[in-house]
Amino acid sequence: MTPNILRRLPAILGCSLGMSLMIPPLAQAQSVEQFYKGRSITILVGNSPGGINDISARLMARHIGRFIPGNPGAVVQNNPGAGGVITANRLYHNAEKDGTVLAKFERAVPQLAVQGDPTPSSIP
Repeated sequence: MTPNILRRLPAILGCSLGMSLMIPPLAQAQSVEQFYKGRSITILVGNSPGGINDISARLMARHIGRFIPGNPGAVVQNNPGAGGVITANRLYHNAEKDGTVLAKFERAVPQLAVQGDPTPSSIP
């Protein structure tokens, strides 16, 4: 039985080498343009509609697609409450980590995390 395997070994090695040469084209990453084409970017705002953060996020949403390859659309979602901490927690815990979710909140929100804010991290 062993001589049979030894005779087939070159064929087995040749097939496995051929298969391994076919794998790299499958593992190529897509370009930035391919990734964003037809997608939408979500911009989370930690305030109610009508405030300066909401207005600046909507202005950014109107123009951001021109500066990203693939020209994605943009949608603004308001998540008021806890001075923007709810938005920060949603961004950290629930949002996709692929560049399709951005956030705009008060300047003090990142400082709260550094200073050890006693507020419980509630997730909406």
